[in-house]
Amino acid sequence: MIELAQLARGCTMLVLAQAAQGSGIAGGRRSGSTRDGDVVRRASDPDLAAALARFMAVEAGALKAIGLDRRAKPVQGLYEYAAAKAAAKRSNT
Repeated sequence: MIELAQLARGCTMLVLAQAAQGSGIAGGRRSGSTRDGDVVRRASDPDLAAALARFMAVEAGALKAIGLDRRAKPVQGLYEYAAAKAAAKRSNT
């Protein structure tokens, strides 16, 4: 399962890198063809969002299977936050 999560993370990074470059590694989402005489040209846009969602779902499922799923942290109250900030400020001075 750990290897599956690592592989899915690597694929996620590849998709994000391709999205940053403006090109794609995942099949076409939209395609069209134009005819110029006897030559037919096809153009397609990569569906990076769908590929990213698939890889992230695989990674999340693998991490959940080994007990490393994401859990929400308890929210700190305003008074606790202010007290922690004041204590940190006192320790730095």
